[in-house]
Amino acid sequence: MDLLELIQQKVKRFAGSSHRSGLEAVVHHIEVAENYHERAIQENNEYLFTDVIYRTNHAFEGILKEAYTVLTSQDPSSKSPYQIEKYLVKNNILRERVAALLMNYRVEWRNPSTHDYRLFFTEQEAFLAIVSICAFMNILLDQLLEKAAFDREKEEVKRIGKEPTANIKGYESLEVWKSVVELLKEYSAKFPRSLDPAMSWNEAEKLGGLAAFIYFADKKISISREVSIVSGNQRVVADMVLEKGKERVIF
Repeated sequence: MDLLELIQQKVKRFAGSSHRSGLEAVVHHIEVAENYHERAIQENNEYLFTDVIYRTNHAFEGILKEAYTVLTSQDPSSKSPYQIEKYLVKNNILRERVAALLMNYRVEWRNPSTHDYRLFFTEQEAFLAIVSICAFMNILLDQLLEKAAFDREKEEVKRIGKEPTANIKGYESLEVWKSVVELLKEYSAKFPRSLDPAMSWNEAEKLGGLAAFIYFADKKISISREVSIVSGNQRVVADMVLEKGKERVIF
């Protein structure tokens, strides 16, 4: 599995977006980090392993800025990397797994390298830093792609100018689970026409588009993503949990 290639493929999904150049800059930092790692081994220069960490730190700060822009629709230029981290975590904007990866990278790599100028890193530590930043960025990009798809679908619904529930007879009187079924059928009927046939959406984008459709179809339905559900000794993660009043539908 080539983690960097997976990241590059997801970044390409932002073609035509204002975020594309920023995300490509983040990828470049990771590419340079990998190059430093290879050179350190080939040249037997252990100091280059520390340069690996500095580059992955740049990637870490860069992807957080891009995430802040996409997920909050705000300009991060006036905020420090720490302020951005704090805001995203404190306000539960990042998904649970993404937040865990953020905290791991910050504690294991960014904080030590930032606060102790006498600290040098080994080959194994540099390797782990590259893997950690790639894992963090890869999972975070899924959330960014989902949000971008949500925004696109939102604009599509506005453009059509027709209530999504207009074709559903007696919608207001339906039980919640039946209304969800009808919304899924309605979305499936229009979904192929809203897609660029030259591009296939990944799972995150599909869920983002669907969430936007349901959100604008029925404001009384609250949507939660990646919800942990404990059943006996098992823990599963639902793609979505839809709630309306006292009823819940697991999707």
